[in-house]
Amino acid sequence: MKSIFHILAPILVFMFTLQIHDSVAAQNSSPLAGLSALSESDIRNSAIAFVNTTASPGLEGATLNVNNGRRDSDQWRSSLGFTAEVTLRDHIFNAYWGLGIVGGSLVDNIQLVGDSDQPVTLDIKRDIVSLRASFGLVFPINKYFKLRPALTLAVADLQTITTIDGLLDNTNNPTVLNFDNSAQIGSSTGSIDALFWYWHNNYRLNLSVHYNLIYTDSFSDDNPILDHHAWNSTFQLKSRISGPTSLT
Repeated sequence: MKSIFHILAPILVFMFTLQIHDSVAAQNSSPLAGLSALSESDIRNSAIAFVNTTASPGLEGATLNVNNGRRDSDQWRSSLGFTAEVTLRDHIFNAYWGLGIVGGSLVDNIQLVGDSDQPVTLDIKRDIVSLRASFGLVFPINKYFKLRPALTLAVADLQTITTIDGLLDNTNNPTVLNFDNSAQIGSSTGSIDALFWYWHNNYRLNLSVHYNLIYTDSFSDDNPILDHHAWNSTFQLKSRISGPTSLT
């Protein structure tokens, strides 16, 4: 006797992060001419960019790798949650809500040039855990397409370990500096999701577009630089194909 199970084919995920008010210079792949060019604003923007690309709604799990000779970076995120759509009688729309926990990490190795033209290595490790709740409405446009505006509230804990190897002390000898910082982050995200699905024989195609406008506020007891707030946005395109397989 054969059973039919639906499995997910390879998922194509394209995520584009748009910074509205900030340029993330600390995450630029071009080498810095001097380490002093790295400003407090760059550090804040880099942290906010990591939080938003890791914890923003619409993406369940993903990995990102950058390796261009001067930078070797690995970032991943994963989530576990629950979403539900509630039918509202005598309304043309339904209600939507969800709860979730998101975890992610970034390991970044960047080769820089010091102010005395000496090589400097910057190692950054960031870990984040976020809890979020989402509420919204679902507007069915037709049997293939629906729109879903939603509001997501989230809190997160961010841990950062930074090592700078190669800075010169007062006697021009290379030194190693270590920093261990934490920050607590609250965010509000307004989202518009466009969801499309289509059946062809036994295969189903899902396409979705997610736009998030995010307000982020961070607090840190051990690093005043991370006491910061910012407006940003993310834009995501996702596709998925599912089909049957026979298992005995």
